[in-house]
Amino acid sequence: MEVIKAYRLTKKKITKNPIVTAWFLILLFAGVRMTLFVIEVLADVEDLFIEPSRADILFALFFVLMAKASTETTEDTFNNQTLQYFFTSPVKNVHILLSRLFKVFWYNLLLVGVVMSIITMMVKLEGITLPTDHLFYPQLYSLMILAPITGFNISLFSKQESLILKILTLTVYGQILTAVWWILNSSSELSTQLMYTLLLTPISLIITLICTPLFKRAWVAGIKGKNSQILRFHRKKDFLPNFMPTCIRKVAQAEILRRIRNRQIPATVGVTAVLSIGLLFIFHQLGPDPDIGLDMGKYFYPALIAMTAYTVVVIHSVIPSLTLFSRDGKRLWALRTTSASPGSIVWGKGSSSLLFSPLTTIIVILPITIVLHYPTIFILFAVTATLTMYFLFTGIGVWMGIMFPNFDESTRGAPDVMIMYTSLMICLLSGGLFLALPTAILEIDRFLGLLACILAADAAAAVMFILFKHSAKKYEDMEINI
Repeated sequence: MEVIKAYRLTKKKITKNPIVTAWFLILLFAGVRMTLFVIEVLADVEDLFIEPSRADILFALFFVLMAKASTETTEDTFNNQTLQYFFTSPVKNVHILLSRLFKVFWYNLLLVGVVMSIITMMVKLEGITLPTDHLFYPQLYSLMILAPITGFNISLFSKQESLILKILTLTVYGQILTAVWWILNSSSELSTQLMYTLLLTPISLIITLICTPLFKRAWVAGIKGKNSQILRFHRKKDFLPNFMPTCIRKVAQAEILRRIRNRQIPATVGVTAVLSIGLLFIFHQLGPDPDIGLDMGKYFYPALIAMTAYTVVVIHSVIPSLTLFSRDGKRLWALRTTSASPGSIVWGKGSSSLLFSPLTTIIVILPITIVLHYPTIFILFAVTATLTMYFLFTGIGVWMGIMFPNFDESTRGAPDVMIMYTSLMICLLSGGLFLALPTAILEIDRFLGLLACILAADAAAAVMFILFKHSAKKYEDMEINI
């Protein structure tokens, strides 16, 4: 009972706005249907240049859900200061641990259940034939049950303050991932593989219970590390250009400093560099002219660059923009009492997401396009298209962040899954609309295509200006009653 009570007190808030919920479901249905369409098309291609095996697909799905659970555990448990009330109460540590584990477990399985229900419904109604065997889904479900527990434990061990203990526990427990990979790629019968994967779940749960004494240590280390960033970075002089208005410059600098203290900027720049290296690795493996079938080889690298650029803009702009206001929490009233106008505050916060766009654009676009020996006009087109996404996505992110803020201190203002998914899909659709025409013109005439892309960038900047202006009005009308 204590576990259930603790879970009810700490469960995540999900937006109850019916319009947002309906839009989220529509986008979810559309995303699932597009995925099924791609699977159908690829199933009809005889010679794919990359043919993922059954084991590769299962392990990839397991790893994604495990990483999601690990990230959620780190942010929502080990960086959550409100858990101090539980640790100072008569509730046992094992009950607190199980409540947090159950929370991660429940929301991950809920997401899997909703997606699989939609897939099942579409497969039955439309008569879609998927290239799966009779034991694919039981094994998939067994891995989906194991993944949240594995992610929780990895987060638990990675938050240990002792470096030796951290390395030792992660090395030992990391063999669970090795075991999953070995089971899926073994020559055993599918039923035997299923039995082994089912056996890993109670083993992981037993390890979690045995390591209960490490739970509070991990939380203390997480909170200590979070609070130690407060006064680490300080500069008296402005480091942004003076042509920016003073209020906007001060707010933007404060946001950048906060992201530096929380190590968000080095982390995102590192991820960007990894994505760029990944593009170069794919080029090294496949060469300049990969044969992907369907006579689509010449579009492979441009599409890959576009997808990578979208991912980078989302990481650097959309996700930070969604939390620009909500993560201030009760401190948001302080900005309202200053002489800065709401418009200056919105522009300052939004500009903090735009200032790194040239750096990230150069890291992603230039290496792969130079290696591919693309013409200068195409490189300029790719850079301009990425800047178009930055303008457009930042405006959407700031607007969504001010329209649907989450002032739950336990989540540090992180948006719920509906707002996050809706924002990403809106960005994807709007980016496609803005760049579809310039891309089509580029096929006909490169110079005109570049001019059309510059025009699209101007239009995206205008949309960002309008969204910032509307966001400032909403911010001024916001009732800070938290």
